[in-house]
Amino acid sequence: QKGRSDSRMYVPHRKDGEHLQIVAVVNFKGGSGKTTTTAHLAQHLALTGHRVLAIDLDPQASLTALHGIQPELDQFPSLYEAIRYDEHKKPISALIRKTNFPGLDIIPANLELQEFEYDTPLILAEKGTRDMGRLFFTRLDAALSEVGDKFDVVVLDCPP
Repeated sequence: QKGRSDSRMYVPHRKDGEHLQIVAVVNFKGGSGKTTTTAHLAQHLALTGHRVLAIDLDPQASLTALHGIQPELDQFPSLYEAIRYDEHKKPISALIRKTNFPGLDIIPANLELQEFEYDTPLILAEKGTRDMGRLFFTRLDAALSEVGDKFDVVVLDCPP
């Protein structure tokens, strides 16, 4: 159409050069609705055309279960595999699972996520605090950089 500006046209995907958006749903209290909020936000964004990656960071794995994965039966690896400190680290792309929502993928949780809380102080005590790559969000950012071009938004369901 003549005179129409493409810059005003709604396009759900990120434009070239735009950063990956990461939304963390956080509250220090359990039972406050973090998982429900995360699920609804991720599903809404996917239904409106965004490419969404939901990451379940809660070892209780409620977001994982809401998307049809049974953490106690299905042996899918969690984010821990991409941010761990040893030689068994895996690429984050190997952890991503499809959901029943088009445009919404998930990295499921399991009890193994708790290992990061135990490993980090040991590594910091052993190697010192100089290397910022030992911090959780630095490691998460590095892992997400591998798949950032495949998603518009990452939604994190954080533990209490």
